[in-house]
This record gives sequence, structure tokens and C-alpha cells, in this order.
Amino acid sequence: MSMETAIDAIRESISAIEAGRALGLEIDRHGRCACPVHNGTDRNLKLFDGSRGYYCFVCHASGDVFRLVQTVNGCTFPESVRWLDDTFGLHLLDRKPDRQTEQRARWQKTVREWEREQREATRAENMELALAAWENVRDLENVIADTRPADPNKPPDPRFAEAVLSLPLAREIAVETQMELIGSMEEKKR
Repeated sequence: MSMETAIDAIRESISAIEAGRALGLEIDRHGRCACPVHNGTDRNLKLFDGSRGYYCFVCHASGDVFRLVQTVNGCTFPESVRWLDDTFGLHLLDRKPDRQTEQRARWQKTVREWEREQREATRAENMELALAAWENVRDLENVIADTRPADPNKPPDPRFAEAVLSLPLAREIAVETQMELIGSMEEKKR
């Protein structure tokens, strides 16, 4: 099996939490442990499930499962690949190239790229929606300012009343779309 295929297979099958346990890190039930990068004593390093890797909230060290092995074991990238392959008994590097396995790895990589593109497209749509929602709020505020009755004894312009009634809902929608945008941007950071 090619090194690239083995790397993809390891990244998909071994999480940072699993690798951390195999490395001897004392991980709590929330996936936190002391950071080996800055040799911290508090549980500032968060290890994630899946292929999301790890992140330290103090020194901001981050990386994937391979970087975690490199940091803890003080080894090179190829050595971290071999260590994970051996430790978890995957034997990916001992196999001869298997066309079906390599095709599956390429397919998984294509799917991951497509999912990333979809997330980016959703973030872009959320950005457009948030901007449009806030433009709507601004337009309603302008209508209110432009049509506000000067004489309280005269009936108000119907556009004024409609804008005053519509403004709270428009603000609520704008805030919700902005929160969705913030949520999708925070998800990107992970």
C-alpha cells in the first residue's frame, strides 16, 4: 500500500483520543489532558474524536494524530505513521498495493473534499443571508425615519406603521442569521 493511502486510512481510523491513550496521556472523559507541547500540568489540551486532531487552549498548539505522535514521541512524520500502524495493528504499510483499497482511499478523500466545499458554500450563503437581513433592518429603520409623522394629530403614513411593526421580526431574523454564521465559522476553526 502506498504511504499516501496508508496516511489517509490511519487519519480516518484513529482519533487523537485513541492515539493519546496509546501514548500514555491521562485523558479525562471530556477528552482533555495536560499539554505535552508546553509541558503544562492543567488539562488544557483538547483531543477530538474523528480526524479533527487536538488543540491547546494555552499555547494554541494544534494538529492531527500524526503531529500528536511526533510531539509526544519526538519522532519524524514517517516514524509517526509507522508507530500508529504498528501500535494499532493496522499493518497498512506491510501490505502490497491493493487497487480496491487505494480506490476506496481516493474516494474517501474526494468525499472529504466535497464535504469541505459544501461547508464553505454554506458559510458563504450564511454570510449573504446575514448581510441581507441586516440590510433589511437598515431599510426599515430608514423608512421609519423618513415617514415618521411630524404632527401627532395626523394619521401616520401606512409605510411608517408597517415598518414599525416589521422591525422587531426583521431584527430577530438578522440576529439568528448572524448567530448561524458565527456557528459555522466556529465549526471551521475546529
